[in-house]
Amino acid sequence: MQEKEKKLGIMLFFVLALSLLPLYIISGYAHPSVDDYSYGKFAAQVFQATGSFAEVLKDAWQRTGHTYQTWQGTFSSVFLMRLQPAVFGEQYYFLTTTVLLSSFVLGSMFFYMAFFCKLFCASFWQGWLPAVLLSLGAVQFTHVPADSFYWYNGGITYTFFYSLEMLLFALLIFLYRTEKRAVSCFLLFLCMVLAFFTCGGNYVTSLITVEILFFACVLLFLQKSGNKKLKVYFLLVFLCAAAGFLTAVLAPGNAVRQEEVGKAMNPVLAVLLSFVYGFYSFGNCVKLPVLLLFLTCIPVLFFISGKSSFSFRYPALVTFFSICLYSSQITPVIYAQGLKIPYRIMNIIYFSCFVMVITNLFYWIGYFGKTKTGKLIEEKLRLFYQNYIIVFYAVCFLLICFTTAGNISIQADVDEGGSTNVEITQMPASVSAVYSLINGEAAQYDDEAWERYFLYTDPLKEEVVVSEFSVKPEILFHSDITENPKNWKNRCVKKFFGKKSVRVKKK
Repeated sequence: MQEKEKKLGIMLFFVLALSLLPLYIISGYAHPSVDDYSYGKFAAQVFQATGSFAEVLKDAWQRTGHTYQTWQGTFSSVFLMRLQPAVFGEQYYFLTTTVLLSSFVLGSMFFYMAFFCKLFCASFWQGWLPAVLLSLGAVQFTHVPADSFYWYNGGITYTFFYSLEMLLFALLIFLYRTEKRAVSCFLLFLCMVLAFFTCGGNYVTSLITVEILFFACVLLFLQKSGNKKLKVYFLLVFLCAAAGFLTAVLAPGNAVRQEEVGKAMNPVLAVLLSFVYGFYSFGNCVKLPVLLLFLTCIPVLFFISGKSSFSFRYPALVTFFSICLYSSQITPVIYAQGLKIPYRIMNIIYFSCFVMVITNLFYWIGYFGKTKTGKLIEEKLRLFYQNYIIVFYAVCFLLICFTTAGNISIQADVDEGGSTNVEITQMPASVSAVYSLINGEAAQYDDEAWERYFLYTDPLKEEVVVSEFSVKPEILFHSDITENPKNWKNRCVKKFFGKKSVRVKKK
């Protein structure tokens, strides 16, 4: 069986690599949007004046302190937002996807591998199968991939810090399992730094990170015979996470921004609405292709839980607790701005849904597997798994592809001239990327963006008028400036390039 698991694991690796390839290729056609210009304008000016990366870092650090006092408390993300790649030249903007997509895939897979292999003693290939499937599914069925992987400002604030959160929990699992003092000290240092930095990134990620660390500490301290040093280690990591979170929350600039956004919601109502949104987002996540992904993991979850000495005694309590955690992460956003939840935030809620579902599924399987009926089913699954594992995954793959195709939306409009315009939406991310590359819209969007860039950088033009994009690839496009030169989006671009005004001329 191990040999078949290895063959399947290698096959899944190639599926993962092939599916990510078009996502990286199309990143070469991505361009900055709105807040990329707002947060990057000063760094661009410093780099143009000095050509020094060190000076850019220095300026970003100083302005992060100013932003902390006057607008936003999430110091970690604000600092990184000022370093968007187009600051050093628009030709480097493709690095956005390199950083965001790579960190997400690696962070997610590292967490799943640590969870199954290190915490529950699964074999490498048994941990590898769900790690690849879940990471791949999260990428492919993201609500709006453009906001998470192709727009630096939104992606670095949310997707990147979600990835750091996954890395932090993976390292904590290693810290929990290691017995070597030198390794423990090194991991503790990494976790403390990472916890503080991660919890200064965004309130969605930081809140749930602090909550999980708090309850992890409670569980450890309730174990009378537990490792005392390990309890201290986790407590230190929790304190660092709490310090980062409180540093962000208590920033003077948050009050200024809240006045701009509007009055904050009643806290009790915000909590109640968080549960409403939690159930809504769960239902929006677990559609048929994603549900099939989870079902595909069931056989291997049976074997991992069956080998584990863990008791799995409280499945209902774990499910209730995880629902509360899952719903709570959106509370800061709802409290601050109501139910106007941006897609970049919806995306990381969606990512966390994969973690919540697979951990609950695993726990319930472990609980059921300890019963007589569960043990009989496990034996039958083992025989089926030994003989038909590759066939099983091939059939599951075809079913996932079939159900995914059924979710794709195709709209055809006939204009006055008799031309038919076909719009295809809700495609998996890789399919959307391939579609945009093949039909030429990615290249056309890239050409039009560069035409704008040359106008913006023309020293003879003070008031720039650009043409509206004729195509807006779903995988790449986030937002655009308007006809009104006083619009905040227009002002961001104007300041970045040092112009008097910029606006779009509608076609």
